[in-house]
Amino acid sequence: MKMIGTKILIEQEVSAATTAGGLALPETLVHKLPRGTVIAVGDGDVSKSLVGNRVIFNNYAVQTVEVDGKEYAVIDIDDVLVVL
Repeated sequence: MKMIGTKILIEQEVSAATTAGGLALPETLVHKLPRGTVIAVGDGDVSKSLVGNRVIFNNYAVQTVEVDGKEYAVIDIDDVLVVL
């Protein structure tokens, strides 16, 4: 998949509704800021070194796409808050 401009493609992480010990988490803890792994970056003013890194990003301007049964997020580079 090739991204255009300053867009990046992210494989989103799904927040677990239970802990490793089986305790149910309240909904306020489950819905944190979205995070995921950068799969591809555009050819604009975007650092190619972001590919493979985990990031936390704003979710107000996320476009989701489904490819081969997997759901991805497409965001602008300006919506990345933290590189983990």
